[in-house]
Amino acid sequence: MAVDLQQLQEIDRIESEVDQGRAGVQQLVQSWLDLIEGLPEYKALEEAKAAVEEAKARLKIAVRDTARWPSWTLRSLRPGFDLRDLREILSHTVVMYTQQTGKAVLKEHDRNVKSS
Repeated sequence: MAVDLQQLQEIDRIESEVDQGRAGVQQLVQSWLDLIEGLPEYKALEEAKAAVEEAKARLKIAVRDTARWPSWTLRSLRPGFDLRDLREILSHTVVMYTQQTGKAVLKEHDRNVKSS
């Protein structure tokens, strides 16, 4: 029983040290961040990031407002849907072939390799 009490005290002591260590690390990290955020280069970077975000928003609006946008969107989405459908058909066909024949079909560098 004395051993259990000693072990619990040791665990408490170590947990306390861990907490103190964590607080020290957090303080160091915060000091480092404060130092970095005070640099003029950091402020210039933040301003540049804000300018990029603003330019992206303006570009999205300009693209959306383009007269050709709706027809271009429909044309560009169709191949993606076709490809997804073809992949589903291929997957189903390969599964059925494997189930019926017991052979696997592996695609390797644009050529079919059949194995038994």
